Amino acid sequence: MKKRIATIICLLLAISARMWCDNHKLKPNPIDSLIADVEEHIYDKDVTKRIDKLMNASRDVKDDKGVATAYKLYIFVTSLWQGQPEKAQVMLKDMYRDVKNRDKQEDCFINAYKYIIYGYQDLGRNHSAIAIAKEMAANISSPKVFTIAHFAIYECYRDMRLEDMEFKELSLLIKNIEKGNDYMAANIYTYAGLSYIDNNRQYDAKALSCLIKAEQISTANKGKKNDQMRDFRENFLWYTYAYYHINAEKGIMGKAHYYMSMLEEEGSEDSRRLLYSLRMQEYMKTRQWREALTASDSLVKIKQDMDLRPYNEAYYSDMAAIYKGLGNYPMALEYMEKFKALSDSNRIHQSLSNTEEMSELLNVKQYEYENVRLQNVIKDRKLLTAYIIISLTLVVLVLLVMIIVSQVRASRQLKAANAAITKAYEKTEHALQVKTSFIKSIKHEIRTPLNGIVGFSQVLTSMLGDKEEYRQMTDVIMEKSDQLTKIIDDVLYASDIQNMPVNMEQVAISNVIGDISATYMGLLPKDGEIVVNPISSGLKVTTDRSLLAKVLSMVMDNAVKFAGDSLITIAARQADSHTEITVSDCGRGISKEKSEWVFEEFTKVDEFSQGTGMGLAICREVMKRLRGSIYVDTAYANGCRMVVRLPLG
Repeated sequence: MKKRIATIICLLLAISARMWCDNHKLKPNPIDSLIADVEEHIYDKDVTKRIDKLMNASRDVKDDKGVATAYKLYIFVTSLWQGQPEKAQVMLKDMYRDVKNRDKQEDCFINAYKYIIYGYQDLGRNHSAIAIAKEMAANISSPKVFTIAHFAIYECYRDMRLEDMEFKELSLLIKNIEKGNDYMAANIYTYAGLSYIDNNRQYDAKALSCLIKAEQISTANKGKKNDQMRDFRENFLWYTYAYYHINAEKGIMGKAHYYMSMLEEEGSEDSRRLLYSLRMQEYMKTRQWREALTASDSLVKIKQDMDLRPYNEAYYSDMAAIYKGLGNYPMALEYMEKFKALSDSNRIHQSLSNTEEMSELLNVKQYEYENVRLQNVIKDRKLLTAYIIISLTLVVLVLLVMIIVSQVRASRQLKAANAAITKAYEKTEHALQVKTSFIKSIKHEIRTPLNGIVGFSQVLTSMLGDKEEYRQMTDVIMEKSDQLTKIIDDVLYASDIQNMPVNMEQVAISNVIGDISATYMGLLPKDGEIVVNPISSGLKVTTDRSLLAKVLSMVMDNAVKFAGDSLITIAARQADSHTEITVSDCGRGISKEKSEWVFEEFTKVDEFSQGTGMGLAICREVMKRLRGSIYVDTAYANGCRMVVRLPLG
C-alpha cells in the first residue's frame, strides 16, 4: 500500500513538473524580449527610450545581463551614432559601477570598449582611441582582448603615419600569434603584409612571408567562422598579394594579374574598388598614362556609388603624376597644388586635433576629479557625524574625533589637489608664453630669406626680362613669395592678437574707407569696380584706427579674391547705439548654414583657394578687442555682404 501511494505521488510530481516547464516555455524571458526590441530598432530616433525601458526592467529584477547589455547599447548609440565618445566613456565608468558579475558580462564590456575606440577613430582622435585601447587591455586580461586592443592601436599609428610605432604594434601582434593566441590571425598577417609593402623595399621578404601565412590560414579554414578568421576578407588578401607583385622589386606581374582576376570574378563593389585601384597602380608603374587616367575615373565612380570619399591626398597626387606622364604640365601643376593644399589642410587639422587631445589627456582633469571626490568625502563625513550625534551620545564622542582627523586629512589632500591644479594651469600658461615668444623670435628669421628670394627674383627679372619663359618663371617665384609672406603674416598676427595694444581715438569712417578703397582699386581685375556710397564726413566712432583698417583690409581681400571681376560696394551708416560698415560683392556668396562656420580658424569655402583660412577668424578676434562684432548678412542674396559693427561710445 505504501509503495502504491509513493508511486502515485511521484507521478503527480512528474506531471506538475512537466506542466511547469511547459508553462515557462510559453513565456519568454521579458529581458531578452526587450533586448531584441532595442537591437531591432537600434537606428530609430526613439531608441534611447527603448534602452531606458530595458535598463529599468533589468534593474527591477536585478538582471546583470540586461543591465550590461543596456549600457553596451547606450554606448553604441552615444559613441558611434551621436558621435560623442567622451560621453560614452563616462557611461563605461557607470557600467563598471553597476554591473556586479563582470566576468560573466565580459563580452558586453569588450564591445563597449570597441564602440568608444571606433568613435574616437571616426573623429580622427587617435590619441584618445589609443588611451581607451590601453585601458581595455589593462582592465580585461585575455589573449582576445590583447589582440583587439593592440590592433586598434596599430590602426591609429598607421593613420598617423608613425612608422616606428606602427611596426612595434605589428611585432607585438605577430609574437602573440606565434605564442598560440591566434585571434584575428589571418587579418593581422594580411595587414602586416600591406604595412611592410607600403613602407620600405627592405621589408619585401617580410611582406611576402606574412601574406603566405595569411593564405595558409585562409585555406585551412575555408568556409569556417572562427577566431583565426575574425574580421578577415579574402578579397583584401587578393588585393594585398597583387599590390605586392606590382610594387615589390621581385614581384611577378603574372601573379598580380592572377589575383586581379580573382577580384574581377568575385564581382562585389568592394572587389571592383580594389581591382581598379590595382589597375591604376599597374598602369602608372608601366607608364601607360592614358589607361591609368581611365582607371582613376572608374575608381572615382565606384567610390561615389559606395558613398566613399574619392578625392583625397592620394587621388590628387596620383592625378598629378598621371598628367605629368601625359606631358600636360599645367594640369599636373594644378593637381599638385590641390594635393599640397589638401595635405597642408589635413596636417593643420591633425595638429589641432592632437593639441586638443593632449590637453584633454593632461592630469588637470584628474586633479579636478580628485577635488570633487574629496569634497564629497567631507560632505559624507558631516552627514555621518550628524547621524551619530542623534543616535548614541557616547559613540559620538569617539567617532567625532575620528571624523575631525579624517576631515583634516581630506582638507590637506584637497589643498594639495588645488595646488596641483594651479601648477598645471601655470605650466599651460607658461607654455603659451613660450609659444608666443618663439613665434615672435622666428618672424625675422623667416622674413630674411623671403626678402632674399624676392630681391634676387627682381634682379633675375631685370637681367632676363627680354626672354618670356624666364620672365614667367621669375614672376611665379615672386607671386608665390608674396603669397607665403601673407600666410606667415596672418599666422603671426593671429598668434599675437591678444597681446596687441588698443589705442582708442575718434576716427572718421570716411577717411578709413577712402584709404582702403584707394588701395584695392589697383588690385582689381579688368572688369572689377569698387563703389563707395556717400559717407558723411561727420560720421565718427571711437576705435583703434589701425585695427579697424586691418579688419576692413581682410574683408576686402576676400571680396576681391572671390568677386573681384564684378561690383564691390562699401557703405556705412550710423544708428542709435552703433555704426555699421558693409562690404558687398556680387560673387557666389556664403550659405546661411556656413555663415558662422567661416569665422572658425582654418576654414575655407573654397578648399583650393590661396590662404590659411584664418582671415575671418582674425577679424572676429580683432572686433572683440574693439568691443564690436562682424557677421555675414544672410538676408543679402546677390553675393556676399559682410557687416562690421562698432559701438558709438
